[in-house]
Amino acid sequence: TDRDFVYSLTTICPPEWAEEYRAIAHMYRNNPDTEPCWRSVRSSILSADSWLKHCGTGGWFNMHMLAFGPVHEYFGDAVLTNTEAVTAFSAWALLGSPIQISCDLERIDDFTLDVLSNEELLAVNQDTSSVAELIKSVAGAGGYEFRIYRKTLSDGSMVYGFFNLGEEPCYETFDLGREYRIRALWAC
Repeated sequence: TDRDFVYSLTTICPPEWAEEYRAIAHMYRNNPDTEPCWRSVRSSILSADSWLKHCGTGGWFNMHMLAFGPVHEYFGDAVLTNTEAVTAFSAWALLGSPIQISCDLERIDDFTLDVLSNEELLAVNQDTSSVAELIKSVAGAGGYEFRIYRKTLSDGSMVYGFFNLGEEPCYETFDLGREYRIRALWAC
C-alpha cells in the first residue's frame, strides 16, 4: 500500500533490543496495561526511563492508554484523582508517549476534556526535535520519590516536568543554572 501507517509492538520489549525494534516498528512497550489507579500510572512513568535514550523521530516508547475520565466498568471503582490525571497526561506528553485514551467519549466530563485538550502539552508531545531526559531522581524512606525531566523544543525553549511519584508531599530544590522566564502549562 502507498498509505502511511504506524506499527506498534505490544509485547515485552526490553530496551536492550531497542535498535532491532526501531527497525521494524514505530512504537513499542514493555509495561502492563495502564489502569485508572495511581500504582499503575506510576509504574508506566517509571518504565519509560530506560527507553528515553532510544526514542526519537519514528520510534517511541508507548506508555499505553491514559485511563482516566469515564473508563470502562470492568475497572470497577478504580479512579484517578484530578491531580493524578493531570500528572499522568503531563508525563505522557513530556516523555513523548503516543497519546491514546481509554475513556467513554459519550460520557466524558469537562475536566477530562480540558486535560486531554491542553494544546500546549499536546504541542510538547508532538515536538519531535528532541526527547525528554531524566535529569534528577531522588528516592527516600516512606515511598518518597521525586523526578525532574527536561525536553528541549524545536524553538530552543525548554520544558521541565517536576513529578512527585510518592504518596506524601515532597520538597526539593533545583538549580536551573541561570535565570529563565517560567510559566506553567496548566490552567485547569
